[in-house]
Amino acid sequence: PTLADGFGMVISEAMAMGIPVLTTTASAGPDIIKHEEDGLLIPSNDIEALKSMIEWCMNNKEQLHLMGTKAIEKAKIYPWSAYRKSLSD
Repeated sequence: PTLADGFGMVISEAMAMGIPVLTTTASAGPDIIKHEEDGLLIPSNDIEALKSMIEWCMNNKEQLHLMGTKAIEKAKIYPWSAYRKSLSD
């Protein structure tokens, strides 16, 4: 749950493996993740939001599985080559 981060490839790499990422709005998450569709976003430095979302994950494993499937598709849009091009632009 980052407080501030640039475009870390860790998010898209996890998504490429079918892992629906839970991250904060102070990361690259909002650039990639559509909340509750292919991942989860919470405000940074909000312990209650983090706690609540972790509890939601524990109680909604089927929805997480569906998010993971959508995350794979989303990650295909953000390979390393796209990251390098974006960085150089």
